[in-house]
Amino acid sequence: MVVEGTESTKELVREAGELAEGVGAELFLLHVTTEEQFSEYATSMADIPERNVGYGGKRAREGARLFAEDIGIEMFDGLDVEYEAIGALGDSALHVK
Repeated sequence: MVVEGTESTKELVREAGELAEGVGAELFLLHVTTEEQFSEYATSMADIPERNVGYGGKRAREGARLFAEDIGIEMFDGLDVEYEAIGALGDSALHVK
């Protein structure tokens, strides 16, 4: 399931978790950082002269994974739902099949 921070998406995540728990299905939570978001953040990080911190694809994917993980933690509090959080960079439509 592709996850975002909207309330409607969070409600769907919770419902998907309850369904997966009930039938023993695997649940994957995917958050995708778009190329535009990546470019904007990388540019803003490069504009901070005191920081020598690079922002590359690996960091973008890990940030997206952590976002998905946080949504899972928030929505499955008190439930016994197993899921895998995945982060990707690019177009979410290309990552969901």
